[in-house]
Amino acid sequence: MKRFSIITGMIFLILTGCAQNTENQSDQPDPITPVEVARVIKGDLQKEHEIFGRAIPGDSEAVIPKVSGELTEIHIQKGDVVEKGQLLARVDPESIQNQIELQQIAVTQAQTQLDQAISSKEAAETALDNARDQRADAEENVEQASDDPAAAEAARQQLKQAENAVSQAEQNLEQAEFGVEQARIQLQQAQTQLQQTKSQMETASITAGMSGIVTEVNGKEGGFASNTQPFATIISLNPIKIQANIGADELPLFQDRENVAVYIYPLQQSHDAAITYISPVVNDSGMYTVEAELENKNQEIKPGMMAGFQLPQTTVKDQLLVPTSAVVEQGESSYVFMVENDRAVQKQVKMIETQTEFTAIEGDLKPGDQVVTKGQLTLSDGNKVQVMKEAQQ
Repeated sequence: MKRFSIITGMIFLILTGCAQNTENQSDQPDPITPVEVARVIKGDLQKEHEIFGRAIPGDSEAVIPKVSGELTEIHIQKGDVVEKGQLLARVDPESIQNQIELQQIAVTQAQTQLDQAISSKEAAETALDNARDQRADAEENVEQASDDPAAAEAARQQLKQAENAVSQAEQNLEQAEFGVEQARIQLQQAQTQLQQTKSQMETASITAGMSGIVTEVNGKEGGFASNTQPFATIISLNPIKIQANIGADELPLFQDRENVAVYIYPLQQSHDAAITYISPVVNDSGMYTVEAELENKNQEIKPGMMAGFQLPQTTVKDQLLVPTSAVVEQGESSYVFMVENDRAVQKQVKMIETQTEFTAIEGDLKPGDQVVTKGQLTLSDGNKVQVMKEAQQ
């Protein structure tokens, strides 16, 4: 009996202690979880595309001499900066002078041939006049000898000969007139060639057709310059171009664009460039060539430097956006914690597209709502929270 009383007392003490402990716990305030938050915004998600290319000269010129000849002067070397119209070299005009002398002889000969043709024509005209006079006399003799058969026959023979002489004289005159016309044409051709050869004297100087940097010089003093091969090459670096080859699936990235951001990797610089060319057909490698032009005042960007076209593409338009860190995934469901009246409210959301910084969602939220971006993994719906920091967006 005594043992039963002891056990009963012990049970009573335990129950009394539990009741007191429960009462003490109910008197304690809810725990507060410190969190960081950000605002829900509405906007677009963009995906960055980068297409690699290289810098090429903005312009170039192959300087071809207008006349062939010996190079008597060269005033440039590789790396020189030249201005448009600047003298680069001279070609010996001696050979041109020889050509002029030959052309002058040709003109004199052509003039002599023309004079002779004119004289032949005048002689043919005189011969025709004489033949016609003889024919007229023969016609008169035929009429006068009508009463004498023998004399009439002789007169008719004389008339026939006179008519043949007129016909021959007319043919000779026609040939003489043709000869005069041909001689005139030959004279004009000779005079034209002479004038062209004389004008070549003025082109014995080789000049720059554009401003830029000399990258190639073909020839040396005393060497031969050809009017069919480049003597020098000049390139322009301001503006400079960025060129890339792209596939057909990348063409839409450049459509409806006038400008594009370009990153120059060796210089670690970003620039704005104007798109100047998109090839309508594939090149030998089966790709489409794209070119963009940008200023290069200090000529820091050199041909051959690697560059990248940076092309943002909008993938989601006008949608609710939250920081990606705010989205909690559990199984096949996703949710965020919104802060309302210092408490965490769990909101189910549907993810449309996720990127590193932001995720596009659908759900019972609106722009301006606060969502938890740090501390959300320990939260439950209804927990009390304290906002320690709000991200600036």
